[in-house]
Amino acid sequence: MGGSIPSWGDYSAAIFIAAMVRIIAESDAPKRWRDVDIPAETLAILAQDAMQQPCLLDNNPVTLTEGDALRLYQQAF
Repeated sequence: MGGSIPSWGDYSAAIFIAAMVRIIAESDAPKRWRDVDIPAETLAILAQDAMQQPCLLDNNPVTLTEGDALRLYQQAF
């Protein structure tokens, strides 16, 4: 056997994620940064700027580096 039993919070998070994926799929809203004309060349600048946002950094449960931010932005692109 092994493994842990998921908590209600895990189920709640999964339900929320599934609902958001459905809402996004059903909407006509842009889904990627390129769809709203953000040029790929600006991603590094945006990642640098993210490192100056205390709310982003202080409230994130994981330490975020500029490289992490850039990778996230590249995925969103």
